[in-house]
Amino acid sequence: MSQPKQGNYFKLPNEIFNMDLSADEIALYIFTLEHIMPQKWKQYWSINVLPVYDESNEIVSDEEIAASIRTTAIYEIGNMTLLNSKLNTSLRNYEFKRKVNGEGRKRGMKDLADCMITKKLLDIDIWNEKSIRNRSSVFSEVIKQLWGLSFN
Repeated sequence: MSQPKQGNYFKLPNEIFNMDLSADEIALYIFTLEHIMPQKWKQYWSINVLPVYDESNEIVSDEEIAASIRTTAIYEIGNMTLLNSKLNTSLRNYEFKRKVNGEGRKRGMKDLADCMITKKLLDIDIWNEKSIRNRSSVFSEVIKQLWGLSFN
């Protein structure tokens, strides 16, 4: 399998992410990085539809502050997952439930997710800043354990 020339691609060993593929089927798999809450969030993730939470997990009512918090959260590691490129392009900027369940003939993450880190998203009902912070914290702990790091 040849690696695409453009895009945010990761070649990862099968065993790292507990994929549901046997070693005989594929040793390496190409993923793209998906922002769960998309970079272009305003259409489907409006602060009027999905409340914004600050770091104290309080709802933010000031629209300018809320937009700043949401925009910052988008780039946290907890808001990222790995998808095969075909699935990533079909999900676009849709709201969380549509990304998970799909729509019409377009299947979502529940049908096409290959990585365990993506499959774990299927148990979440609402994706917001609280979810992103919680997932970022989990990832931080895993990274620290994997590489023997400690942060003060």
